[in-house]
Amino acid sequence: MGSSITVRDIDPGDKSWLQREARQVGVSMEEFVRRLIREERTKTGRRPKPSEAFARYFGVEHGVDLPPPHRHGHRPASFSGESVWSPRDMEYDGNRCPGVARRPALSDQGPT
Repeated sequence: MGSSITVRDIDPGDKSWLQREARQVGVSMEEFVRRLIREERTKTGRRPKPSEAFARYFGVEHGVDLPPPHRHGHRPASFSGESVWSPRDMEYDGNRCPGVARRPALSDQGPT
């Protein structure tokens, strides 16, 4: 058995509209409401992606050539044997990073 709902305080005009429409289709009011809900749910069940909306209004058919979608994310790993990055790449004039003072060595600090 399926779920059921009760709708209270329906406007009399809305109820007579439901009765009239259901009678024209040849179904009960209950079945007519089921069909209305199902129809509305299938219309709004899948929302378009933003890219689909842009293509619909700004695509080639409308005189706008959109660039291909750009995927953000990670760069693929390289296993060619060469290191892509090493900490030594960050050294700059003896400092680890430009504009950042080099931390003095323990021997530079003098007696403690």
